[in-house]
Amino acid sequence: MTLAAPRAGTAPQPGLAPQAGNAPQPGPAPESFGRGGGFPYARALRRGRGTLHLVAEGPGRTEVYARLDVGAWFRVTAGERALVAALRGPVLDVGCGPGRLVAAARSLGLDAVGIDVDPEAVRLARESGGEAIHGSVFDAAAALDATGRRGPGWGGALVVDGNIGIGGDPVSLLARIWELTAPDALAWVETAAKPWVNHRFTARVLDARGRESGAFPWAAVGWQVLPALADACGWDTLATRSLEGRVFCQLRRR
Repeated sequence: MTLAAPRAGTAPQPGLAPQAGNAPQPGPAPESFGRGGGFPYARALRRGRGTLHLVAEGPGRTEVYARLDVGAWFRVTAGERALVAALRGPVLDVGCGPGRLVAAARSLGLDAVGIDVDPEAVRLARESGGEAIHGSVFDAAAALDATGRRGPGWGGALVVDGNIGIGGDPVSLLARIWELTAPDALAWVETAAKPWVNHRFTARVLDARGRESGAFPWAAVGWQVLPALADACGWDTLATRSLEGRVFCQLRRR
């Protein structure tokens, strides 16, 4: 299902306004999901099942923001496979987890590499036959170069499973991916299902036994908000699709 195209100029405007002809500049590498959430996240990955809770902290209160099905990170759906098939390689999967989409891309004949800050995720991705880098997309330039793909050369990118929230700054993340990709590269970004969500918050990950991560910055962005953020970073929004109860925006690098 293709959703109605976002209306130009109606989404909240981000704080980044790049000058024509200049690459947008990403911010410093922040803490992120895997680094801040290492223990419950890594333990759940080793088990390959269960539920994690992403909780948002506010003044005097903590609330569950999302329930995360760990098993889903190991299963490729038909909809996800169709999204990957629409990309051109080489593909960079940002926050790849145990590497299901890296494996899906490779099964479709696309060169693909994942990157994740959690060593357990990278280990599992590699064990499944995929190529994965241990590090942050913000500060892993040397590791990315080590794959032999020097310079902006990624033809496609995946930012799914809520990973637009990495670092709590979607603009910096989109700018960083712009920096790493080739002209006309395509990307799929999964957004919040609620169109106008635009939250930045401090989060923790909790498991079913109450074990919790350290705090880290996170973000959530709706599908009506993302096009303005992407536009500020040199991306055009080509389509917004609803698949299997999730929403994805297709971006093209200018």
